[in-house]
Amino acid sequence: MDKKNTMLLTVIAVATLLVAVVGATFAFFSVTGQAQGETTVTANTGKIPTIQLTTDISTLGLKVTADDMQKDATASYYAIPSASLTQKGYEATQQNHEIATVSASNGDAGDQYKCGITVTVTKSGTMNSLLQSGDAKIYLDGLGISDAKTGVDLSTFGGDSKTFSGEVILDADGATEKLKADLEFNNTASDQSKLADKELTVTIKATFGECNLVTE
Repeated sequence: MDKKNTMLLTVIAVATLLVAVVGATFAFFSVTGQAQGETTVTANTGKIPTIQLTTDISTLGLKVTADDMQKDATASYYAIPSASLTQKGYEATQQNHEIATVSASNGDAGDQYKCGITVTVTKSGTMNSLLQSGDAKIYLDGLGISDAKTGVDLSTFGGDSKTFSGEVILDADGATEKLKADLEFNNTASDQSKLADKELTVTIKATFGECNLVTE
């Protein structure tokens, strides 16, 4: 049997559909972007701004067919917002979707605050332990996170999660910074047939550390 002639991979982000669709012989791959956290602001004088992190896109998905995964070709596929999966299954190029926003407001004009950011990427599911080098990558950009900008292979995590740290400086009276992310799934020259009818969930969780007034 050819390595992938019966493979149908569907990458979506709606966890509540996993059981029903896996039972119908689809494999799943999902990404959920979550933004949360407490903000501790340390200031000596003036108005203390409101600094918050909010989710822009909560779910990304990717759907590929057996033709997309044929054994005699190699290709890369990238995630799209889950609502678009009825029109198309993937993007052919990296998108860097804006999944979360850090914003500051109602502070004193001219003040700036430096905030620490932690982004934890967690993977789970029956596909998780089967991933080989090159199968899938996660991309993160923005909020001072630089070590995932060119992509991190999910098979290299050394466990089920990996943490990335960043730092952002915000104007106190109205500023925003974006966290961007994308998921890449690859048709490689390796035998990937074992990934069929499996599911993988990737969760991106961003949290604040302290935010402190920048002083000269």
